[in-house]
Amino acid sequence: MSILSGKVKEKSMFVGAHISSHTHYYLTLFCIARDTSKAKLIKELLDSWKTREEEEIELIKDIVSRIDQQCMIKKKIDPTITSDRFIVEVTRELQAKGLKQSAIETILKKIHIPWKEQKSPNSH
Repeated sequence: MSILSGKVKEKSMFVGAHISSHTHYYLTLFCIARDTSKAKLIKELLDSWKTREEEEIELIKDIVSRIDQQCMIKKKIDPTITSDRFIVEVTRELQAKGLKQSAIETILKKIHIPWKEQKSPNSH
């Protein structure tokens, strides 16, 4: 971090993608014609597409829905899986995909595991 610089630099991440040679050619042609770089063009397109905070809630709902569906499939494939182990697997996958911890916690609070083990009244 620069103390004296007036600019705050946003942390950036590299995202790579394979595209067809035809799309690459068109992208190159377009960038030369518009005097811009491919990286700048793609960044501008992604920035204009980027969701608002309200939409993040909808995306989280969609993720929860997908996890809920996979929960039942996972239990059929592996009847010995516990709810705790399923949650650990979900957590690790979301972390590996780069989600913020706050989003992971929100997702975990919302998922529904119908076969979740019930604590017996006698257990402490």
